[in-house]
Amino acid sequence: MGKSDKRKKKEKRRAERAKFLHDGNLHPGAGNPPDGSDNESESGTDGEETGEDVTMSDEKERGPWVDETIQNFVKNYSDDNVAIKLFGPTCSDQELANAKDFFDKINDIIEGENRSHGYTGSNVYVGIIDDVEYFSTRAAWLESLNQFHAKKKDAASVWDDFDKLSSNIDKFNKLNSLPAGWNLTATWAEEILGKRNPVNQDHANESDVDNLAYDLQSLKVRAKPAYTKENRCRVLYWWKTGGSSTDCFVEYERGGRHVHRIESGDYHDYDPEAVPRVSTEDRLLFRKNEGKWEYSEKDIDKIVAVGWKISGDCDPDDDPLQHIHPPDAGALAAEILYPRTEILILFKHGVTSLETRGGLRRVMRRKVVADRMIYKMAEERELKYTSARARSKENGSEKSVHFADDALSAYSIGRLRRSTSPTSSRTSKKEQRKGAAADHSLVDENRWLKEKLALLEERLQASDSGSDSGSDTDSHYSSRRSVRSRGSQRSRESRRPRRYYD
Repeated sequence: MGKSDKRKKKEKRRAERAKFLHDGNLHPGAGNPPDGSDNESESGTDGEETGEDVTMSDEKERGPWVDETIQNFVKNYSDDNVAIKLFGPTCSDQELANAKDFFDKINDIIEGENRSHGYTGSNVYVGIIDDVEYFSTRAAWLESLNQFHAKKKDAASVWDDFDKLSSNIDKFNKLNSLPAGWNLTATWAEEILGKRNPVNQDHANESDVDNLAYDLQSLKVRAKPAYTKENRCRVLYWWKTGGSSTDCFVEYERGGRHVHRIESGDYHDYDPEAVPRVSTEDRLLFRKNEGKWEYSEKDIDKIVAVGWKISGDCDPDDDPLQHIHPPDAGALAAEILYPRTEILILFKHGVTSLETRGGLRRVMRRKVVADRMIYKMAEERELKYTSARARSKENGSEKSVHFADDALSAYSIGRLRRSTSPTSSRTSKKEQRKGAAADHSLVDENRWLKEKLALLEERLQASDSGSDSGSDTDSHYSSRRSVRSRGSQRSRESRRPRRYYD
């Protein structure tokens, strides 16, 4: 069946539903309903010709499954206020078409449930939603706004229309088991009409509870994150953490600099259908083929980003790097417990994948090397992001995470390996050189003391020898001592550390 045939069938079904809802004379079997029953009664004549009120006598009651069906269906739209989009002047043709499809889908489900409970003929339409009434209310509201913009109506008159229409929609929602918040909201209307007159506000809405629900829905729509050039936040990946909870791999951008975090999905507004979801099967570094690892270090092109999760009970002013700092020299690496860490990796065959700390540890073959590489990249990114220089420049030299071929945006495995050191990354290079020089000095001093002790022992032995060979012994000892002293001096000079700093 082609698209045109499907469209014609859908339009025909909508017409049959409208006839059932508004004319009230569509008896079972009329209009060739979708269950395939015939148009004629058993006697070959319709109800009007026999004088029977077939519709009234044979019409069934609205089944209890209708409300349950609607409520289950709208759960998928719990974060999407249909009314806010449709009743706004900026509503697009696509949004309008989506709303019509919404009602078509839910009515199709209701018809299917009715058939499964033995309803036939026009009774399959019992309980369907009258979207014609809904869209006529929308048209009346937009016409009122057009007259306001054309200065044919003042704000007070449009507010009166607002009260009537919102009351109608509220009744419509209650009748059809739709969410109470799917309505016009005073907060949203104020952006167009301005603050309303407090004198006329007492009878504006049916209850304070409704007012609160409407304002919450409007606030939710208008509170979506505003992406600015100065400070943007984007959800790049998400995954399930148990039940309905999710975590996200989030990118923060300021002036062309980027840092990444793992945060709860409850604090971010994103489209789960558009943002990639990560599962265990997506981890390339843990993928095997016939018992062998498919990917190794040589398959990695660049490390694009690294993000980690910071516990909610941590002080926000604390250094975020402290949570992923590798162990200092002498510390037990086994005692280090890292937070969840994710690494965005670009592979040489062009695929970008979000991998775990454990995956990078596997391909690097040494955990400590992978941990230092992660910290090194995170440290450089944090310094760039938080530095005053980065804040002052609107256009930084670092490109977005999506441009992973840029040298400033991604890190090669070799570069990260060379830039890491077994010494603590908290220790400066100058301090490391000072420590090394001090160690060499202690070694030289120890050797010099040993040589001095040996000379003293030789001198004591010489003093105990016979007087007959005393002069020869003294001259021989003096010669040995002179040679040994010069050799020791040269040895100490050769071992003396070079000065790498001023």
